[in-house]
Amino acid sequence: MDFSALWPLLLVLLVAGMVAGVVAGLLGVGGGIVLVPVLEYSLRFSGVPPEWCMHVAVATSLAVIVPTAISSSRAHHARGAVDWSLVKAWAPGMLAGGLLGSLLAANAAGPLLTGVFGVMAALVAVKMFLPLDHLRLTNRVPRGWIGNLIAAVIGTFSSMMGIGGGTLSVPIMSLSGEPMHQAALMCRKRGRIVLVGVTGLELSREDFFKKELTFQVSASYGPGRYDPNYEDKGQDYPVGFVRWTEQRNFEAVL
Repeated sequence: MDFSALWPLLLVLLVAGMVAGVVAGLLGVGGGIVLVPVLEYSLRFSGVPPEWCMHVAVATSLAVIVPTAISSSRAHHARGAVDWSLVKAWAPGMLAGGLLGSLLAANAAGPLLTGVFGVMAALVAVKMFLPLDHLRLTNRVPRGWIGNLIAAVIGTFSSMMGIGGGTLSVPIMSLSGEPMHQAALMCRKRGRIVLVGVTGLELSREDFFKKELTFQVSASYGPGRYDPNYEDKGQDYPVGFVRWTEQRNFEAVL
């Protein structure tokens, strides 16, 4: 084998690994959503039979994302952002779903796995793209048998796609009031939580009582809102004529 011909492939894999690591730490996903398409395409040039490329890509991605998931989890845990009670509640369902997904993936044809990956990734992208920030299905992420059922579905599709689960669980959790609970976990004692976007406002008395937290909403609207010259091109309004622009409202609150 001519190793000089593999250098471009190795460079692509190196960049993909770096991007996957950044995505894992920033968005709480394992990075498989980046690695699987790159691996599946790259394996075609490495002598792997086409019918097995997707299987190898999924299995390799699941092995690679283990250290990235552990690293990003430790970083978020250091900031108090991991809800271990939810981890324990969802663990049985997630493990069962992972095992089921592995069995299904091992016996599925390559095109089927590619289709599952493409459809699920597209659905997640549509959900995150649409203006659904105001939509709330529940105040808190379900526990008990309902939570384990959700976890099992996430685990099944995640193991079939070769991703860590965050790609599916983060959008699902965003349909609840869980972001406010997470913010309270991360906040220091007697700290302040400032809402600068749109999320559910189902506040837990216990969360705020334990740390004596305060909550404030920022006025995100102001001169410059929806003005492409202001928001996209950075053309500010003179402070002598417009004192409180959208950005200055944010700055004053933060």
